[in-house]
Amino acid sequence: MMEIHIFNQHAWPDGAPSAILEEQLADNLSQRGYDVSLVVGSSKFRTSKRPRPITPIIRLRTAKTAKRDSQLEVVKDYIQAVKQFQNYIRTEVKTGDVIIATSSPFTNVFLANTVKKYLKKVTCIYHMHDYLPSSLASISRVHKLLKPLIKFVIDRNLNRWDLVIKLSNNLAYRGGASADLLFLANNPHGKTHIKT
Repeated sequence: MMEIHIFNQHAWPDGAPSAILEEQLADNLSQRGYDVSLVVGSSKFRTSKRPRPITPIIRLRTAKTAKRDSQLEVVKDYIQAVKQFQNYIRTEVKTGDVIIATSSPFTNVFLANTVKKYLKKVTCIYHMHDYLPSSLASISRVHKLLKPLIKFVIDRNLNRWDLVIKLSNNLAYRGGASADLLFLANNPHGKTHIKT
């Protein structure tokens, strides 16, 4: 039976916006009869008080420290997260499964490479919450200088995904040669509209 694995940096009880969005997606798919798992890291972003999602949470040890005091610590956490997610893909994801990875952390963009290397028949969906090259321009001059190179690397890896779903239409990514691109918008009545 096909399983859907949703990869995100955070999940309940963490209150990160990406955690809440992916829990809602996972619970919605679970309620529709799909076998879904949330695969998340162990770092903490912010605390919140809300009910636990109905979807099982698989928490991988990603944070070497609870500190997020510097950009360097955050990047180390992101690298550790993608390594743990890659190990999970190699050992737990089967042919016929679906992986959905978010842009939290941005290093998830490289997970399609792992799938393509080890599993030929897995559907790869990238759920884009934000687009890193757009965020870099506002940080520092060094980031601005690196933006073209980072954009090239990110876009090249996004093209390896079977489908890229943008959370918001104002994200600067416009798609590539090989990845299909969708924009999903939820209306107040819970119906999902798909625009290509």
